[in-house]
Amino acid sequence: GTFAKEQVEFLLERGIKPEKMVIGHIDLAGNYKYIEEILKKGVFVGFDTVGKNNYFPDKSRVQFLIELEKIGLLKQVVLSMDLTRKSHLKFKGGIGYTYLFETFLPMLREAGMKEESIRQMLIYNPMKILE
Repeated sequence: GTFAKEQVEFLLERGIKPEKMVIGHIDLAGNYKYIEEILKKGVFVGFDTVGKNNYFPDKSRVQFLIELEKIGLLKQVVLSMDLTRKSHLKFKGGIGYTYLFETFLPMLREAGMKEESIRQMLIYNPMKILE
């Protein structure tokens, strides 16, 4: 999340199309203006550490996403969870794979996010990336 600008510039200089880039862990940047600046370069970004509140609180992720919705930049955002260890699984005491749907999406809805925006991040944007 902290070297996104450099990654984007490096890839652009080598002819990679911005619409084919996904810069991961951007939610960990913790800086809304930085995220907005990266999105304005035409790349996709991953809010892909949802649920890892010890790194950055989901309440702040929600606020950032609501702001991005207001300015029409959710068309370049994908959501996921960076679950990489057995301890992240529910039966091992972790938040589990359902956290995104059972906890985070309700937080977005409660904050006023439109259903179309949620579908955009979960369905339409991944489809565009993988075309």
